[in-house]
Amino acid sequence: WSEKEVYALAKMGRPKVDTPRSRRVDLRLTAEEYQQLKEYAEKKDQTITQVIRQEIMKIISQKA
Repeated sequence: WSEKEVYALAKMGRPKVDTPRSRRVDLRLTAEEYQQLKEYAEKKDQTITQVIRQEIMKIISQKA
């Protein structure tokens, strides 16, 4: 590997996004609520985060 090739590989990583998600929301659930949410996400073949974001967007769009 040349020094230039090594440097090019070192610069690789996750691409920048136009609208980074910089805000964080913490949520406390009971063990039962978490299990239900996890099962729902698995059934929908999504992550828990994806399910929560999707439902938030549904609520926001209903208010508009």
